[in-house]
Amino acid sequence: MNSLKYILSLTVIIALVIACSKDNQQTNKQNQTQPPKDTSKPEPKTQYRDIEYFEDDKSQLIDLRDGRATLDILFEGTGNFKATINDSLGNYIATLIETTGPYKGQKLYESPKTGMFILDVKCKGRWYIKRK
Repeated sequence: MNSLKYILSLTVIIALVIACSKDNQQTNKQNQTQPPKDTSKPEPKTQYRDIEYFEDDKSQLIDLRDGRATLDILFEGTGNFKATINDSLGNYIATLIETTGPYKGQKLYESPKTGMFILDVKCKGRWYIKRK
């Protein structure tokens, strides 16, 4: 009976060692096949990477840096379009744009500080706002 327990324990230990060894070999192969990362040029940090279209009213968190920002704005609806900037607590800071009907253009916004803000858009229609 003791020898059966010994053989069973030894079998489990061998199986664990083999399984761990295979996982380690796969990890090493994955690490070897990936090209080294080019760290000579840091990736630029951009406000927005791609244009993302939205539909109708929407509030979203945005990061702004201290200073001037040029924002591309597109509104494809026919009614009112209003975009405001609020602080992270929802307190009003500024109106970015307020217009009626389709709009495509740029607005300059002077951010008072670096941080998280809320972009609050009220409209009926398709739109985007992106940092240039």
